[in-house]
Amino acid sequence: MLKKFLIGLSLLMSQASWASDTYNPSTNQLTIKSVSVGGIFYNDVVITVGGVISIDGGTPKGSFDVYNPAANQLSIPTVIVNGITYTNVVISVGQVVSVGGSGAVDVITNSSSVLVTTFIAIN
Repeated sequence: MLKKFLIGLSLLMSQASWASDTYNPSTNQLTIKSVSVGGIFYNDVVITVGGVISIDGGTPKGSFDVYNPAANQLSIPTVIVNGITYTNVVISVGQVVSVGGSGAVDVITNSSSVLVTTFIAIN
């Protein structure tokens, strides 16, 4: 029974680690595994961070990031910074560096909505 528990715990921990975003302070870049924008998912996204709004900690609330274009806020269940894991983090988004995968992208010319523009017309 203990063996099954440890295997299950190991699988959960490896999955949580896989789903974690990673932040590189030297470049100010956040690498996102999966983000939902208006119900559409984007994978392997890299952005710069505008600022940290909150770090609530505790058990991660979700398994993917959620971007709110109206507030320019990204809710992150789990992010790793210099080997330390933070949970339930909310940031403001700076610039979009890259978006992995494929999909239609409409361009909207509004300098304050760079993220929206890059994701799908994220604004």
